[in-house]
Amino acid sequence: MKFKYATMAAAMLAATGASAADLGRPAPAAVDYVKVCDAYGTGFFYIPGTETCLKIDGYVRADYRYQSTTPYLIKRAGGAVTNRYYFGGFGATPTATTRNRNDIFTRARALLHFDARTNTEFGLLRSYAEVFFTTNSGDNGGVATSLDQAFIQFGGLTAGRAQSFFDFITGYAYGMHYHETWPDSKTNLLAYTFSFGNGVSASLSLEDPSTSGRRRGTANFGTPVPAFTRNTIGGAGVLAPFFSTYDFGYQGVKVPDVVGQLAIAQAWGKAQLSVAAHHVYGTGTAVGGPAAAPVFGTVYNKDDWGYAVGAGVEVNLPMIAPGDKIFAEAFYGKGAMSYVCVNCFNAYGHLGADAVIGTRGKLGLTEAWSLSGGFYHAFSAQWDFSVSGGYAAVDGLGANDYDQYEVAGTLRWKPVAGLQIGATAEYRNLEFSNATRAYYSAPGVAALKNNDSYVFGLRVQRNF
Repeated sequence: MKFKYATMAAAMLAATGASAADLGRPAPAAVDYVKVCDAYGTGFFYIPGTETCLKIDGYVRADYRYQSTTPYLIKRAGGAVTNRYYFGGFGATPTATTRNRNDIFTRARALLHFDARTNTEFGLLRSYAEVFFTTNSGDNGGVATSLDQAFIQFGGLTAGRAQSFFDFITGYAYGMHYHETWPDSKTNLLAYTFSFGNGVSASLSLEDPSTSGRRRGTANFGTPVPAFTRNTIGGAGVLAPFFSTYDFGYQGVKVPDVVGQLAIAQAWGKAQLSVAAHHVYGTGTAVGGPAAAPVFGTVYNKDDWGYAVGAGVEVNLPMIAPGDKIFAEAFYGKGAMSYVCVNCFNAYGHLGADAVIGTRGKLGLTEAWSLSGGFYHAFSAQWDFSVSGGYAAVDGLGANDYDQYEVAGTLRWKPVAGLQIGATAEYRNLEFSNATRAYYSAPGVAALKNNDSYVFGLRVQRNF
């Protein structure tokens, strides 16, 4: 018994001694575990030590496509080469032919989203960034990095690079090459949104058109069009008298585009009305014959205001299947082509430009309108199908008129969560007016042709 008491006493003395020794050591740091933040949906977590919730997601994608290579301009004069891509095509130049254009295209892309949100006494503070890394084959080869979006939201304020407040639905199908006939632009902007409750809002946005591709001038600003199609058709150094317009190219940005938006988003779907004012500010150089100007090479500095209006609606169709929906939208613009159709044909010349300078230096604004729509249907959790399409008509003041329509369909298979394998097909048709074909053609030299183009593609994508 005495041995038992002695053992207990020795243990107590050892513990007391150890505790005394520990008094001189710093306490171990507390472990700060990452906590789930469910205030903004799935995927958010608290940044340790803060009240900010962060979500990081993205995808890795591989694209493979075949595209037809029908030329727009057919060269009729001498030599073995007859088909040329002088207008548009896939990065075409006056020397490009159907033999040196790529029919196949491959791309690998990795995209990351960063979404940080904090509740404040003034409302939600949010910062969002979207960056992707991509490598393409063929004419657009090489590795590129792009900051697609980067903006801050504080209450109703949006500042940075974001989707234009003018845009609405930008399609359901993949749109691997052509996309369809609607506006779709990321731009640097400063905007404020007024929320009225019940899903109704109004926004006013100042947008920099030089950061969004919304300044559609001609590629050869300040330089006469090369001899292949223009000023030597009548012979060396002879001006063709039937060319009566001037090239137009943009100069500096003097004022931002002004965009207004009225929107509603509820359980049934969403709808939007948009307006935009766009400053057309540039210079034209005479490339026409004697009927157009007394002196070849005359330079005219011109400016005017263009504008665009648009409306769209998207309706959810859960009565067909969960996730099903349909949309329709329409746009009209004068001197603001990309607000009507971001992918409308834009060629080396006046085709698709916001403006042309006509007889005696008068500025004429291009008019255009478009109609688009689409449908999305989920057959099951693993299979879905979408189709989108549109039509656009462009009035380029006589010799720059054309119609364009496009359609695209995509079938997707999702065998496991986060993975999709999809097949897509796209078709585009260009119909030039008789006056336009005559303007860009000359007997025995070149002929502008209507154009049909096809794209077939395969996409493998892993979302995370």
